[in-house]
Amino acid sequence: MTEPAPGATASGPRPWLLVAAALVVVAAAHSPAAGGPAIWDDHQLVLGPGAPRGFDLSHHLLRPYMPHQGGGVAYYRPLTTLSYAADRAWGGGSTVAFHATNLALHLGVVLLLYALARRRGAAAGPAIAAAAAFGLLPRLTESVDWIAGRTDVLAALLVLAALRLHRSGPGGGTRRLAAAAALLLGLLAKEVALAGLLALAAVEWIEARREGRGLRAAAAGLAPAAAATALYLLLRLGALGATAGASPAVAPGPGGRPRLVLQALGEYLRMLLDPLRPRLRIGLVDQVELLPLALGLVALALLAWGAVRAARSREPGGAMALALCIGGLAPVLHAVPLVLTAVAADRFLYLPAAGLALLAAPALDRAARGWPRALAAGALLLVGLLAAGTYARSLDWADEVRLWEKALAGAAPADPVPLHELAMVHVRGDRPEAALPLLERTTPLLPEGMRPEALSDEAAVLSDLGRAGEARERLLRALEARPAGPGLLYNLAVVEMRDLRPAAARAALDRLEAVQRGHLGARAVRARLEAVAREFGDLGPEGPAEPPALRARRARFLDAVGLPRVALPRWAEVAGLDAGPADLVEAAARLLAGGRTAEARAARDRAVAAGAGPSLVEPLDRALQQAARGASAPRRSG
Repeated sequence: MTEPAPGATASGPRPWLLVAAALVVVAAAHSPAAGGPAIWDDHQLVLGPGAPRGFDLSHHLLRPYMPHQGGGVAYYRPLTTLSYAADRAWGGGSTVAFHATNLALHLGVVLLLYALARRRGAAAGPAIAAAAAFGLLPRLTESVDWIAGRTDVLAALLVLAALRLHRSGPGGGTRRLAAAAALLLGLLAKEVALAGLLALAAVEWIEARREGRGLRAAAAGLAPAAAATALYLLLRLGALGATAGASPAVAPGPGGRPRLVLQALGEYLRMLLDPLRPRLRIGLVDQVELLPLALGLVALALLAWGAVRAARSREPGGAMALALCIGGLAPVLHAVPLVLTAVAADRFLYLPAAGLALLAAPALDRAARGWPRALAAGALLLVGLLAAGTYARSLDWADEVRLWEKALAGAAPADPVPLHELAMVHVRGDRPEAALPLLERTTPLLPEGMRPEALSDEAAVLSDLGRAGEARERLLRALEARPAGPGLLYNLAVVEMRDLRPAAARAALDRLEAVQRGHLGARAVRARLEAVAREFGDLGPEGPAEPPALRARRARFLDAVGLPRVALPRWAEVAGLDAGPADLVEAAARLLAGGRTAEARAARDRAVAAGAGPSLVEPLDRALQQAARGASAPRRSG
């Protein structure tokens, strides 16, 4: 590939100062997400109990990337899981460590793009402008600011490193081996790194033609990268088996797969034409949209034109960049069945956008020679707009509720994913009253086969709200569709236990153990059920004017069976009665946990007046002080 001309940056600021400034701007634009929460798949992939831990290479190399989705999902990304384990080790499980790594990797990609643009012959200014525009593209925040989006960033970093290391022709053997190693690591980060093999093939082919070496020489130059790809495929086969990926894909709907491919291609073109309005969910595979279809035809024509020009060219850098665009998009165009309900996603633009930046750099360089001031002003304006858009979107990634509310506002009306994910945010935030209406809107939008789990989610929230009858009704409906569902039977047993119906709970557990002998939770629930039944029998029926000690015991019992919201009014009653000091302190603590701080303070004062000693009151006072500090500090939703 062409190297930069000598003296290309003789005037103006030193290139390294411009590069440093660009990196600072990119980092600042993404900074709001630095302390953001775990979002979406992060809860299982990164921070959940099944998330990768430790540095046993065999453990990472021999497991699928998303085990919580079942073995049918053919994702194999051991380098990514290893990076998560490293972040957990040095960051102690804090999301800050994961976000810091994502941003560092992204800055590395920006640097490599600058280096490759310079290698294509662009002067420092245009090369930095192209790399900075890529680094600040708001559509790429999904890859950078979402922890699980790391797969695309890490794969792109290693693919670009392979392209920077690679050398064609005699004397480049060591560099080609290093490039092959980088490509192998990229493939172990995400499958999209196969675009790197395509890009290297384009480079070798153009170089061989230009130098008159023939196709055999090109194949020899590509051999290390091809061997690395073969090794990756063997590792993948050993970890996932030959049948991985057999999960049924989403049906493409009217027009079949050709329509869906064109629509996906059109969506990606529209996303590039509209970079300042990123979206979390873009289209549904079973719905036809005419504008993306028309844009898909335009995109197809542009790619064909670009491929013809690259094939005729003797400059390998253009062919390499175009190969990155095509190879990066090809796996996500639904040409083969995918387990995706959305037509397109912002994160899938990451590597293709890097290819576009490399394509743009020489054009910017030519423009800079004719209109240097105009181009500099335009570049500054573009960088400013993109930085503002990325900063605004990064704020969304820092707030899970805000992110999914925006996703819901921009999604197709028939898309259940934003509704369900926003509901789950409220569930994790202990806001079941906000989650329930969202779940009730989600269930009718799901395919018949997925509705039992959705009904079970509704039941869990209803049970938390103390509405056991409605929870039971949802679970019985779910069991009509799936009578032998272990999770449904387990949840039914828990609901019946919480509703103090031990006979019905035992019957549900009996059915569960008949379906799945040795179910992990069944024995624990049965033991707990017997203790609940004994305690409930001792308490007797609830009366309107119970002694304070009995009322406190009943509230404590409701907490123990997992109904804190049902117990809270009882604790409020205890706080207003002439209860003992210990019961008043406990009532204050439960009220504080339920967000009723004023009542908690009043109960604390009654406890002191009733003779509660420092050993009881001091922990409560510390909790009250901490609650006061938390109330005065800015809060992050979700």
